[in-house]
Order: sequence, then structure tokens, then C-alpha cells
Amino acid sequence: MHTTLENLTFYSMQEHSSFVQMNNIDDSPDAFLMRPVSEDTQEIAPIEMTFYGKNKVGLPNKSLEEKLSEVGGKFYLPAKYLILIHLGMDLDVNHNAVSAKLLSMNPELRAFSIQEISRHPDTIARVVSYAPKLEAYDINIGAICHELSRTNIPGNVIVKRGRKSVLGVQYNEKT
Repeated sequence: MHTTLENLTFYSMQEHSSFVQMNNIDDSPDAFLMRPVSEDTQEIAPIEMTFYGKNKVGLPNKSLEEKLSEVGGKFYLPAKYLILIHLGMDLDVNHNAVSAKLLSMNPELRAFSIQEISRHPDTIARVVSYAPKLEAYDINIGAICHELSRTNIPGNVIVKRGRKSVLGVQYNEKT
């Protein structure tokens, strides 16, 4: 479900098709975001994902900005990465504090959060972009699915591995 929500999110924000591929070869990154630029060229960016919310023990002990900025946290990743934070439903997050902390530590890093805010009558997800400026979007998932069903965007894309990405990073499959 996460990759579907992420695809819908990036599509609605950029109005371009994008594809998320989970990385089952290495521990990092968690996934890759690919966006076709032309028939022969794709932009590829590594994505690190994390969850912040309620678990069996209860609410998180640290604020989101504390969790992300602790030593070894996601805010220490290289700027070429995208961070995607899945927030638990009904969790109140200080988005201004997260954005301010990110911009003070690693202003080139791009981080987004996705949080389901409504299930009835429509599924609505709130997407927050923390840098370069704080922005929030409420996305009607059903409406976007309907819109995508009327396009010719393919469901699967085959990409030749080993090409140099736009970011200057080459990802090769391990054998």
C-alpha cells in the first residue's frame, strides 16, 4: 500500500507519472523514485522511509524532529536522498519545528510526510513538504485513482539497469 500512496502523492504534487521501486537488494536506500523525463531518460532518486506514530507500546517518546535529527537519524543522510515519513493517523505533529530543524541541519535534503487524515466519505491524505519551504497538500486518493485510470500511464515500467542517473549515482544490481 505504501508505494501506491507514494506514487499517487508524487503524481498529484508534480502532475507527472512516477514509479516507486522497493529495494530488495540492499539495506539502503529503502526504495527508488523514478520519473520518466523522455522516452530514453529517467530521473532516479533514492528514498529512505520511516514510520512515526502509535505502536503496541503507545505514542512515540520523542518528537518527530528529535527522532529525525538524532545522531544517525534521517536528517544526516546525503542531500541526494528523499526522506518519506509515514505518520500515524490522528497523530499531531509540529510540522513547523520539523521544517526548521531540517533547514538548520541539512537544507539541501528533501523530506516529505504522508498522513491519512480521513477515511470516510473519501480517503484523504495530507502530504507535507518540509524543504525548501513548508507546504502542505490534502489529496483525495479516490479522485486521483479515477483520474489515473483515464490516462495512458503504464502500470509497469522496465528500465535498463546500470545507466548513470541524473543525480550522478549509478545503482547496479548485485549478482
